[in-house]
Amino acid sequence: MKKIHAKVRYKYVAPIRKHLYVARPVRYSLIPHADIVQFIAEVGCMTRAQAAAAAEAYEEAVRAYLCQGHSVDLGALGILRFSCHIDATEERSQLGKECVGVRRVLYRPSDSLRRALQEVEVEFDDADA
Repeated sequence: MKKIHAKVRYKYVAPIRKHLYVARPVRYSLIPHADIVQFIAEVGCMTRAQAAAAAEAYEEAVRAYLCQGHSVDLGALGILRFSCHIDATEERSQLGKECVGVRRVLYRPSDSLRRALQEVEVEFDDADA
């Protein structure tokens, strides 16, 4: 079974005015793009250059579709979709570019990924308790 560690802290939680034990998963590291390309090359039985080209083409396709307003199905990983905040106005004629605020990509994990994550064991580190 896969495991992740969670750091435990005893801290003051202002909204409820109490000290509580709070646990957060430890973030191990950011896996570099080059490591992902190497993994693809090994698993896909291809050269590193072929894997890099495939990864670059995939990234370009995802970017292009998102920028056109499409949702992108990432297979067993889930779905990415474009979203943005648009201010409401009293008149239709007041809507324009200046009403468009933060643009972002939203991610929805697939059911199979959610199930896999539910099986990950969380181990609590009591070093700060």
